[in-house]
Amino acid sequence: MIVHITDQPINHVPCDGIILHLFAEKRPPRGTAGAVDWLLNGFLSRYLQEERIRGKENEIVLLPTRNRLDAQKILIFGLGRPNAFNVADFKAVWQKAGQTLLNLNLFQLVIAIPILSAKYPHPEGSTLASAMIGGLLEGIKKSGGDTKLFQVYLTDFSELKTKQIKNTFREQIAALPGIQAIGF
Repeated sequence: MIVHITDQPINHVPCDGIILHLFAEKRPPRGTAGAVDWLLNGFLSRYLQEERIRGKENEIVLLPTRNRLDAQKILIFGLGRPNAFNVADFKAVWQKAGQTLLNLNLFQLVIAIPILSAKYPHPEGSTLASAMIGGLLEGIKKSGGDTKLFQVYLTDFSELKTKQIKNTFREQIAALPGIQAIGF
């Protein structure tokens, strides 16, 4: 698997699919999800308001990009309640994501790093990195897929609040077996 870190806007990264995370709470999407919502003229906000998307744990929603983005599909993975967010559940989300992406034949991906702030209890960057990319690798392998087929672009890197967390995040991803890290 090739993993890139990019500061490019989500609509300028070549990909098959965009992966977003949402917590289960009623609010307009923020970060990359908010940018995608804006590019889709409030489509995600309407789905949230109509409760077609809830952000509940284990929720997976597949949406079209309505020809407004280079990607063909948007996948939204629910993270559950913000106060219950933990590394084990996050890794399970990514294991399931690996299986789902393989089934949908989505191999070139943009993954938005979940918004982490004081409002959301969150793990250290290293644990988050291992859970996310490690879980994705495990899910792909478990489904019989070849991880070498996947190319991942990580966006919203600015959401990792400190330089130390950013550096640890980079180091942990680069240290995972089967990863070719670019832009680290």
